[in-house]
Amino acid sequence: MTSIPKVPTVHSSLLRAELKTELTPREAEIVEQVSSGASTRQVAQQLAISSHTVRNHLKVIFRKLQVHSRGELINRVRASPLPRTG
Repeated sequence: MTSIPKVPTVHSSLLRAELKTELTPREAEIVEQVSSGASTRQVAQQLAISSHTVRNHLKVIFRKLQVHSRGELINRVRASPLPRTG
């Protein structure tokens, strides 16, 4: 069995506050991993869950955020307004 390289984890503070309120903590973790370029298999290994579970989470995430692909998901994350401070 070949080893999958560890994908760097994006700190949760980078996921926009607006999106975090729409997602569960696990969904937010998956969005962060996917936004970092991780494959389904890499996300599964990183989070110690099955690839099937990752795909199920992605389906729910896509529905909640009204996107249809990983590319749209990443664009949505990048386009979200930054949280207000102060």
